[in-house]
Amino acid sequence: MKEIIVKSRYRDVVIKLCPISDSVYEVHTNSMYTRIGYRNDNSIEFIDFEGGPFISIGSNIEGNIVKNITKGDNYLIEFENGSISGKND
Repeated sequence: MKEIIVKSRYRDVVIKLCPISDSVYEVHTNSMYTRIGYRNDNSIEFIDFEGGPFISIGSNIEGNIVKNITKGDNYLIEFENGSISGKND
């Protein structure tokens, strides 16, 4: 399991996905603005960071499909395929 760096259009905005289990990654960012889209049941449909990227359920991040997005202290992204096949290996 490796950290994944997600590119933003703004060079000074950093978005890191840090592993906390085989399929769940915690989002760390210095983005000043984050837009959140909620479903009718108050679950999160998408997160959109300052300068991008727009990440939603079904998004493909380095060959891995986003299954779920939740919010605790930070955003958590769960992937469908269990183990990340990141290009950062």
